[in-house]
Amino acid sequence: MDSTDSSASASASASSSTKTTAPTWNTIQERLRDSIVAIECTGAFDFDTRQATSSNATGFIVDVERGIVMSNRHVMGPGPSYHKGIFFNNVEVFLQPCYYDPIHDFSLFRYDPADLKEFNPKAIPLHPENAFSGMEFRVASNNLNKKMSVHSGELSQLDRNVPDYRDGYTDYNTFYIQSSTTCDGGSSGSPVVNIKGEAVALMAGGADNASSNFFYPLYRAVYALDYIKRNEVPPRGTLQAIFTHESHFEAERHALNRELAIEQGLDVDNTAGVLMVQKIIPMGPADGKLKVGDIVIAINKTPIPGFIEMSDIVDGSVGKKISMRVFRDKKLCDIEIPVQNAYASTPSKILCLANCWLHDMSFQLAARRAVPISGVYISGTYNSFLGDHNLDKYRVIYSVNGIPTPNLEALMDAFMDIPRGKDIVFRLRSIKNVRDEKVIIARCPLATLKDKLYTRSSITGFWSYKPYTGLPINDAQSFDAAGNTDTLSLCNADGCFTKLGSSNGLVVDKDKGIILCSRNLVNNPTCEIVVDFGNVISVPATLAYTHPLYPVAFLKYDPEILAQRAGKYKVSSLNLKNIAARDMLKVGTSVSAISIDKNGNLTFFESSVSARFISQPKDCTCCVDARYYNIDQFTLAKCDFGSENGLGIVCNSRGSVRGLWLNIPYCLDTSTDEDGSYIGIDISAISRPLAMLTAKIPQEINTIGILDVQFDSITLKQAKVFGVDTKHIDEIRQSSPTSSQNVFVVSKILQKRGRDKPSLQIGDMIIKLNGKREPTPSVQERSATIPSQVFVFSELYGSPVFRKTDRYNYYITEIDHTPVKTLDDVLKVIQGLASSEIKSFNTDVASNKQFSSGKLPGCDVKVRAVTMYDQEIVLSLRTNDHYFPAWQAIRGPATEDTWKVNEL
Repeated sequence: MDSTDSSASASASASSSTKTTAPTWNTIQERLRDSIVAIECTGAFDFDTRQATSSNATGFIVDVERGIVMSNRHVMGPGPSYHKGIFFNNVEVFLQPCYYDPIHDFSLFRYDPADLKEFNPKAIPLHPENAFSGMEFRVASNNLNKKMSVHSGELSQLDRNVPDYRDGYTDYNTFYIQSSTTCDGGSSGSPVVNIKGEAVALMAGGADNASSNFFYPLYRAVYALDYIKRNEVPPRGTLQAIFTHESHFEAERHALNRELAIEQGLDVDNTAGVLMVQKIIPMGPADGKLKVGDIVIAINKTPIPGFIEMSDIVDGSVGKKISMRVFRDKKLCDIEIPVQNAYASTPSKILCLANCWLHDMSFQLAARRAVPISGVYISGTYNSFLGDHNLDKYRVIYSVNGIPTPNLEALMDAFMDIPRGKDIVFRLRSIKNVRDEKVIIARCPLATLKDKLYTRSSITGFWSYKPYTGLPINDAQSFDAAGNTDTLSLCNADGCFTKLGSSNGLVVDKDKGIILCSRNLVNNPTCEIVVDFGNVISVPATLAYTHPLYPVAFLKYDPEILAQRAGKYKVSSLNLKNIAARDMLKVGTSVSAISIDKNGNLTFFESSVSARFISQPKDCTCCVDARYYNIDQFTLAKCDFGSENGLGIVCNSRGSVRGLWLNIPYCLDTSTDEDGSYIGIDISAISRPLAMLTAKIPQEINTIGILDVQFDSITLKQAKVFGVDTKHIDEIRQSSPTSSQNVFVVSKILQKRGRDKPSLQIGDMIIKLNGKREPTPSVQERSATIPSQVFVFSELYGSPVFRKTDRYNYYITEIDHTPVKTLDDVLKVIQGLASSEIKSFNTDVASNKQFSSGKLPGCDVKVRAVTMYDQEIVLSLRTNDHYFPAWQAIRGPATEDTWKVNEL
């Protein structure tokens, strides 16, 4: 090699060493790792299109200095919610929901940068303009809650219309990007990045039956982020019209020729298109001005080829009018349309009334079916006074007692003149079908959790609350119900969820106001009861006694109140006293059965007792509702009672009442018959509590003794096979020659609550009891052990514990290292955990005070528990004193006492 070649080689080597190394996907993924945030999302209440639930998603840092994280709107949710962010190195931060777009699927959280301490992530720059068809990308996500899952692909279509998510949240008036990746649940909110590490789009959703994923282009997100950095709310306008992007070929089918399009400044090549009006929301700004099928040519004399150009003009014209040129019916039309503030059609208040969640109609709900943004939407009825009125989803209240309710303020004004306990007439309309109207009568209970009105701060994104004083409590006796015996539960209790109930009952002592009914009507002891006499007179009642062995309950009303309201109406008592065990109905006995349904219709038929046997309900592990074992029951050869007959009487040939026909519930498994089943029991079985409640001086019903075993019955032939000698079999046959001749066998030993080991064993047969052959009922207990008296059988959707467990039915034994055995123990611990910041935090939110993070009042708690199957579990959770304050429901010892609710 000569000197010239040697010099050129050295120069080339020096030039190579100064070049910047081209980025690789490995270096990009390494850079992204610290910027990706796994988000734990919890929606506290049902609101708009989102239910109270817990989920996992993804976000990414877009501003390190201010601690701003971007994700999807459907991740944050429009209603009260709380979130936690977890970085790749397991550093956790509280996320403040500072902004969600009123229309598009993006949102912005804020965290306190000081919480990261020595951890220094970098912001991912936003460059939606750099997306192009065929671009290779990576999606850095928390797919299926697995931190930092990376998915690759190529962008295919940049201008597809928004995906249809059916009845959930749906975006409108924007392009979406489509591609095929393997992203799944937990990927929502992930950045779609190019080889430069720039986010060009936001992961938004995917198809159920294909490998397609949909990305939101970030143009409006960049626009909004600029305002949020300045602590300002970005202006967002709406015409309350839905547009779709169509090709020029489709536009030509609507008579728009290419020459006219070119003349108006539109591009007409095969890849371009036009915007066409798809839906118009009635009573909105565009109603009566635009028409479905209109083709948008220009706005304010600017050609509009797509959504980006339209959004720029509309967002910059809030509160003003825009001039829109559209092609309609083969001609051009110029139309002036006022631009409405998009936030005005996004509910910012929600009323919690007796566990029912109510708020204004939203753009999201209205746009789905093109219905007016008017009325009050019922977003949640679970555990509420509207819960069991067979209401499907998507119902809107448009009048109360004949007063129109176009919005929540009007509804609250109407409630101000209605006392609690009074019946309210609601007129409802379905937003799925405007012709589907419904009228219901509902009664707001006297005792409820605190009614609250929540209001969202547009500055901080938090929701403050204040007590709602509508539906005032005047006279606790002022009821005006129409029905039979109606019940409304305050809260989940005693293994039974809240429900509305209506059925019939029997007055067994009119002087003392004692009514006998099926326990199925009052399974939940927190129920508030109204008794209707003759479909005319209504009086309040209380639950006096529920039988521990049989599916019956006794109610008590005030006879003086009935006398004041009855006028000439007479009430008599059904004589069920002095009926002994010898009066039990035998197989073959002819009987008459009578019942009245909740509408006052009489049911009567003649039948006979066809069989007697020991009740054996199916074993159930899904619920702890009351079930009945060891009941010596009878069946009828013919039965004309239906689901409307909760209680019937069975009389012998002399007309004397000797039995009850009762409705008992199945388990809470929705696959079973919701009406439950029916059993017949002898009056003599309930004579003891009946006599004590109706005595001249009412006596306290003392303890009823039971055997902690479950019985089954077998035939005498089977007993002989088991080894019972002939002597005992002959004694049994001779003791009951006309009734069923069976032997009771122990099928299950029930939990003994720490007592000595039972002397009975499974398989033992009962030949005699105290020298006599008669059955003894027993109550089924499902638990392997009973480590404490604090039992959890229900968890509220959206509550802090809801995301921590996939089951309930467990005993709490320890809270924060403090052993607990009773509810009193739990109350002491809870009162010690209460945050001192509750009131000040709520006040600060209401006054729009700025916060540095999304930390809500509460504390970290460790709970030790034991399941029904004796499995020990440990839960770590953070209490939420703002949205879920602790409360207790208390009822006094007297039968006349009612339930009271107090926040702790």
